[in-house]
Amino acid sequence: MKQIISKLKQNFKILATSFGVLILIVSFFVFQNEKPTSLNGMLKQGEKYTKEGKLSLALEHYIRTAKSFPWSYEAHMHLGNTLLQVKEPQKAKIEYYRAIKLNYSKKHDAYFTLANIYVSENNFKFAQEILNPIKDVPNKKALEQIGDFYYSWGHKLISDNDFETIRKYREAYEFYKKADSKKITRARKTIEKAYSQIADKLVADKKISEAINILNLSIEFSNNALAHYKLAKIYETRNEELALSEYEKVYKKLRASCRFDSSGYVNLLTKKADMYKARRDAAQTQYYYHLANKVSLTTQIPYITDKHIILTLISARYNENIDRDTVIPGISFKIMNVSKAKVHYLKAKVVFSDNEKIWSEEIIRIAEPGSPMLPDAITETINIYSTTPMLHVFADHDIKVQIYLSQSEPDNWKLYRNFYFEGQVGSTIVTED
Repeated sequence: MKQIISKLKQNFKILATSFGVLILIVSFFVFQNEKPTSLNGMLKQGEKYTKEGKLSLALEHYIRTAKSFPWSYEAHMHLGNTLLQVKEPQKAKIEYYRAIKLNYSKKHDAYFTLANIYVSENNFKFAQEILNPIKDVPNKKALEQIGDFYYSWGHKLISDNDFETIRKYREAYEFYKKADSKKITRARKTIEKAYSQIADKLVADKKISEAINILNLSIEFSNNALAHYKLAKIYETRNEELALSEYEKVYKKLRASCRFDSSGYVNLLTKKADMYKARRDAAQTQYYYHLANKVSLTTQIPYITDKHIILTLISARYNENIDRDTVIPGISFKIMNVSKAKVHYLKAKVVFSDNEKIWSEEIIRIAEPGSPMLPDAITETINIYSTTPMLHVFADHDIKVQIYLSQSEPDNWKLYRNFYFEGQVGSTIVTED
């Protein structure tokens, strides 16, 4: 037993000695790393000078640091950044080049900072050469930054070269796509708008066939309503059937009637209906009149005479929570009983959809046998929000709202209102009837 205890004591002494040596070694390296003359110590001192606004001291200090540690990426970056602060971009370029040559595969800020200097000098082509070596890196943040570079380049070219502008925007779009970036929506809309503006210039110059080709290129890139609308406007006075076909693509969703002037489409549909009316074709007449009414319905109060109810939409809005990255759509409306009889049963159902997927369904009771809606009565403002938040504030939401009413039990729902939200997320959309 004494031998066992003695052996345990010996082992403990050995272990304690080893642990003590290890602590001494670690302490030595930590001390060396934090010494004023170490890389870390010198970088910290330079940062201290910078924070205190002593840029001349910081510059001298970083010059010594870069000379003492020429293999340090951070030393060259700090020196380059300080040179930029003291308005020495040409000298800063040298330090960023030195940082790049150290070939740190996971560090890309030297590339972007150097490229930005050339961008500030309006030398986008040279900046592009700087960024080319990292255009295929598996780093989403870097790819998004390259997308930002091409987007800025396209914006710079707007007044000089329309087609080159689109090429740069499309480059940005591809990099945003690789980066899975939310900025892809902005790039897509910018490209669609750029194509549209080129087409407008060509139409103004009487180059109609070229304008049509440009708009078809826009549709090939993205099947967008703006290009179809522009084509429809071109065809209105040249080929009514083609104009109707393009308008039909625009107005597939009722929200388009808020974005574009629908008068041209309504005129063509009415003209078509009148033509069939002259031919005594009741079915086609009714069909085209119905289409015309459907297009303009979003600017009218939907009045259904057999039910004696008027539904007036007052407003539609988003509530957003950026911290939680959620969007909650809501609407406000009033209902009026325009009949001379009581309404003994009335319920409203509001369906919120996002990108054609039903997101939330809310039902409220407005009248019941014990509490009917009196003749000529108008409800207070009814506010209904989606109880389920929609995710991602800056996503490309396509929110549709449908309002149904039922005056019988079991419920027989009738669609009274069908519209899409317009504008950017976070804005308030008010439609007065």
